[in-house]
Amino acid sequence: MLVVAILVEGRLFLAPRARRREGAVEARRVMPRTLDLGEPVEVVLHLRNRLGLAVSAQIVENLPESLATEQLFEELFPARVTIPALGAVELRYTVVPGERGRVEIPGPWLRVGLTGVLARRRSRPPCASVARVVPALAGVVRYDTLRRSRNLTALGIHAGRGFQRGREFDRLRDYHVDDDYRDVDWKATARRGRPITRVYQPERSQDVIVAVDASRVMTARAGGLSKLDEAVNAALVLAHVVTSGGDRCGLAVFDAALRTWLPPSSGRGTVTAVLDALYDIAPSPADASFVAACTAVAARQTRRALVVFLTDLPDQVAGEELVRCLPLLRRRHLVACFTTADRAVSALAETPPTGLRELSRTLAAAELLEEKRLVRRRVSDAGAHCAELPPGELAASAVNRYLDAKARGLL
Repeated sequence: MLVVAILVEGRLFLAPRARRREGAVEARRVMPRTLDLGEPVEVVLHLRNRLGLAVSAQIVENLPESLATEQLFEELFPARVTIPALGAVELRYTVVPGERGRVEIPGPWLRVGLTGVLARRRSRPPCASVARVVPALAGVVRYDTLRRSRNLTALGIHAGRGFQRGREFDRLRDYHVDDDYRDVDWKATARRGRPITRVYQPERSQDVIVAVDASRVMTARAGGLSKLDEAVNAALVLAHVVTSGGDRCGLAVFDAALRTWLPPSSGRGTVTAVLDALYDIAPSPADASFVAACTAVAARQTRRALVVFLTDLPDQVAGEELVRCLPLLRRRHLVACFTTADRAVSALAETPPTGLRELSRTLAAAELLEEKRLVRRRVSDAGAHCAELPPGELAASAVNRYLDAKARGLL
């Protein structure tokens, strides 16, 4: 029996390649073509045995660095399975994308044999998978869910009464207990014999420009994501909220110069266009030029708009450049600037020092935080709303600023 097994395995797995046009095991990988950044996704590897005998297989995946597995990679691979005669098995594992852009997983390495000991064939089936990692739309989905349940405060969004009431007449309806007495239409009430209320809606077709900084300062990590990823997620949520309200949203991506410009538009395709423009954007090694950004926006956007900068102001030089450029936009537009706080720097500034080296680090961190605070104050004094926010709160604050501008009729 041992001799027969050796002959069979040698015949099946050690024969010349010309006599083995197809491997004993066929592999096929199933995974979505679009992955959300930071969101786990299941990958299924289908293995089918072509032989009339059961085989033993070892599988090793070669994942790119941008894809992390939920379990330790060493615990998952090499995976060992036994595939029955003319049967199939499935190997499942979960990956978490860590970077936006195009990602490719080559075919897995297989080592197949009847016993897994006497003779094994090493092969790599041609089943490469290509996908694109896009900014997570979980914030957009959560916004829609909470909006339908009228619980946007759970997301940190406070829709003011002025935004809900609006300023443009929409229709008449029966009076509700919670209605404002100022909205009662007394003429219609007299005609119909019951209280009638005027319903207003917010002004529509107003413009919002989201300016995303893609310079080198946005490579810093803010929590689990980079500052650029935080800005991209906030831009998508803001674009969705703006277009859902009937307004128009545009996009500007800049570093030392303007890299991308999408003119303001409305409708469902706007968020898709913003997503396509941002999904593979990467920080450049250049410094941000607010002169180039403000000049480009002012030249292309002639209609009054809310211009929201999602950026970082690392030092006084960057802040002074933005302050000098603000009058160019403030002549016609409403400007807001949001940055993401550095938790590591804040923690270092609050940690009591235990030695001279720790004291110097604490003082340097405190000095950096104070310089950033003064820069934000200078920007606010120049007429732009400016705020530094913890990671994850950028989108809610940008939406709140947009809603507040709508409520106060600033657009």
